[in-house]
Amino acid sequence: MKHKIRKTATILIGCSLIMGSGTAWSASSGETAPGLSLNEDLAVAERIGLWERGRDESTFLSGEISRGQFVKLVVQALDLAGRRDFPADRPFSDVSGDSLEGWFINRAYKEGLVSGYPDGTFRPERPILKQEAAVILAKALSLPGKEAEFSDVSGNTVFSPFIGAVTERGVLEPESPGRFGFGKTVTGRQAVILALRVYNALPFELMEATIPQMQAAMETGKLTSEQLVKMYLDRIAAYDQQGPKINAMLAINSHALETARQLDAERKKNGPRGPLHGIPIVLKDNFNTKDMPTTGGSAVLRGFVPPDDAEVVKRLREAGAVILGKTNLHEFALSGTTVSSLGGQTKNPYDLTRTPGGSSGGTGAAVASNFAAAGTGTDTVNSIRSPSSANSLVGIRPTKGLVSLDGVIPVSFTQDAAGPIARTVEDASILLEVMAGPSFSGQHAGRWVNHLNPLGLRGKRIGVLQNFFGNGPEHVPVNRVLQQNIVELQKAGAVVIPVTIPGLDANQLISDYDVQRFELRPSLDRYFASLGPKAPVKSLKEWLSTGKYDKSIEGILKAAASYDTPLAEPEYQRRLAGIEQLRQKVLKVMDDNHLDVLVYPHQKRLVVPIGQSQVDRNGILGALTGFPAITVPGGFSEPSATAPIGVPVGIEFLGRPHSESVLLDIGYSFEQLTFHRRPPASTPPLQRK
Repeated sequence: MKHKIRKTATILIGCSLIMGSGTAWSASSGETAPGLSLNEDLAVAERIGLWERGRDESTFLSGEISRGQFVKLVVQALDLAGRRDFPADRPFSDVSGDSLEGWFINRAYKEGLVSGYPDGTFRPERPILKQEAAVILAKALSLPGKEAEFSDVSGNTVFSPFIGAVTERGVLEPESPGRFGFGKTVTGRQAVILALRVYNALPFELMEATIPQMQAAMETGKLTSEQLVKMYLDRIAAYDQQGPKINAMLAINSHALETARQLDAERKKNGPRGPLHGIPIVLKDNFNTKDMPTTGGSAVLRGFVPPDDAEVVKRLREAGAVILGKTNLHEFALSGTTVSSLGGQTKNPYDLTRTPGGSSGGTGAAVASNFAAAGTGTDTVNSIRSPSSANSLVGIRPTKGLVSLDGVIPVSFTQDAAGPIARTVEDASILLEVMAGPSFSGQHAGRWVNHLNPLGLRGKRIGVLQNFFGNGPEHVPVNRVLQQNIVELQKAGAVVIPVTIPGLDANQLISDYDVQRFELRPSLDRYFASLGPKAPVKSLKEWLSTGKYDKSIEGILKAAASYDTPLAEPEYQRRLAGIEQLRQKVLKVMDDNHLDVLVYPHQKRLVVPIGQSQVDRNGILGALTGFPAITVPGGFSEPSATAPIGVPVGIEFLGRPHSESVLLDIGYSFEQLTFHRRPPASTPPLQRK
């Protein structure tokens, strides 16, 4: 069955159409893209997310389309081509910022595509006229003006150069030879096809490309998965061990290009199998892969290939993902600076003197550097959200149990979670839906991505957790960013409420309740046993005896090995009871204040320099409670000699159990209204060959 590519934002076919007094334009020829029939064009537009069929499909296609609807279609086409801008602050008196259509109109104004009437209105409900469409199309494609030569177009009209530009380029056909169709209206069918032409006329750009943009490029023939894989491999070759030497990758999948070719053939024959069809991703090297070594970054497992894929890896492959390679991590995910005995130290691409966070820092540095579309991480205390914060990325720690940990090197069965790391909330949502798979059932199943709302912050009640902000001079850069973020949340329509949870301190939570040292030994012993007779070591104690590990994790290994029956320790039982009390305490504060989420900086200070231990992170709250959390780009510190655009700062939202849909809406809305993410200067675009 063909998989319908996720819609970035779809036009609502069921909405009422305001019929104008003009006559609908009817071209005598060429309503479709070259080489395609009308129905094929509409099908392509639907697959890439420009429109969505509905019960009033025939009315929409044959009826006149409004100015607001036409603008929305064109802006969606620009989105799919990688062009985006901030929405303007309500430039028109009759366009509400509370509506999705209004949000698109305001964006079009900011991008210079539209202007209003002299009285300050836009009149979005009026049918769009053909000459108005010509202006928007010409501006969207940055076409040079050319005076029109049609009997119904006056040479001194302001529309003439735009009409001439789009007709010469074949973007918009005249009504008939010699006549443009000035004053005629545009139908929904014509508008969809015109939006598709805008998209087709723009090139695919690899840098910062999103998964929907890649899918649209492959669906329309701009790109193949094989070409996409080659582009990313070229970037890895240029920047991972050369140039800035980011050192994010532990291994490259030698089968990646062949897999991409197979998926290209499959797409051509059957259509995409899933939302990740042909999309290159990277895996943190603690996810088992049956065709590549899985080492946890440790020299003790050098070259070892597990017998099976992790459950999450199976789901990613079934959805069509191309596993591009495995990334470095803090060895066995046991600390937060991303150094390992096998991979060495990974650098932060924004400041090569700093760590990339961790333990999933290899994935974070790789995705930030545009080495892949997205990647996977695991999180026992901070380890998905820390590299996301430090690399201007989106990281999701889902509700405990939402994503399978089968086949993932474990640390703590109480605190472990697996989740996505990506450049956008939408991409992270796509990965999360695939990773969660059938384990996520109920009313939200399969609904996250399709319901992302750029206006999702409106009316949300957000508690600013005062306990999780620092008050020293080292905390000033992060506090400055978060203060601005709070203003942005309020501007987006959120209700922001300062809250304090008595006695809550991130460092104290780790000291009092963290259970890693009690659960590590039984967890690893079971994992080593699952690898079969060829496993290089059979237990944590045996691994410890080899000395094949980075010295930064020696303390936790020895502490874990010191317990004969760790799960029977009274201190372990006390900590479990304390964790449950913590859950109830957090929920009570959220209930008492009627909060949707809590918000705070993921890390109170900038991510630490290489050689220092990671400090002042707040991820422990989500790790202990098992509540879902999302970290999104909040901005940057001031630029410096080593950080030319500054060091990234992440803002973290924590929700109630199984509130992923709320968190994603909030994260998406914040992202779409701020666009704080920027790529690092150390890994710029490669010159085209």
